[in-house]
Amino acid sequence: FLSMLADKGIIPKEDINRYSPVTFDNYACDAERAVATGRIDIIVERLDGDFPYSIIIENKVYAVDQYEQIERYWAELEKKAHIPVDRKEIIYLTPKGGLPSEDSIDSKKRKELEDMGALHYISYNTDVSCWLENALNKVKSPKIEYTVRQYIELVRSL
Repeated sequence: FLSMLADKGIIPKEDINRYSPVTFDNYACDAERAVATGRIDIIVERLDGDFPYSIIIENKVYAVDQYEQIERYWAELEKKAHIPVDRKEIIYLTPKGGLPSEDSIDSKKRKELEDMGALHYISYNTDVSCWLENALNKVKSPKIEYTVRQYIELVRSL
């Protein structure tokens, strides 16, 4: 997973080991986290230690963007003053890797976040299915392999 993020330019390849913990004591991964401005689909964070970061994943499958949704998520990340700006990321995950609508983030702000390396687009059809295909090489259990193959078919059909 971390290699895929590095290949997509979301995290620097030289920092992969820093994102990968020895223990999970200072990490949080939440789904549907309530914040003052709404709910974040998925957030992965290391809140303290020598390498804090925060990654928001907005999962857009059969849903439309909410008004200023991506802008509000960026505002939530900006509140985390102890995390350097280059370790604040938003991943916009869609079936085909589409862009957020103008309602969600205006084009000027979107370009600004893209140029900073803070806003990324990932596709279920291409990126996630490829990541799962690569993961199959490491699967030892036939039951897990069957499950992963079925999930690959699902994400390709989105």
